[in-house]
Amino acid sequence: SKFAAVWEKAYSLIANCNKLLEYAEKNEEVLTGKMRKMIIGEAMALRAFLHFDMLRLFAPAPSTNPGDR
Repeated sequence: SKFAAVWEKAYSLIANCNKLLEYAEKNEEVLTGKMRKMIIGEAMALRAFLHFDMLRLFAPAPSTNPGDR
């Protein structure tokens, strides 16, 4: 189903962001200075956006389900 594909792709991308952040932490000699900070910032932003998008797509909406909190 399409929802399962969206879920899998989003969490695959989140995992890749996590791997990139881990690499950036371990290999400071490869990624240095402003470029390193920019890559880390963009990976964190993309990861946050993907988590928010999954929340938006799959969480119950309070306006339609006021009892589900």
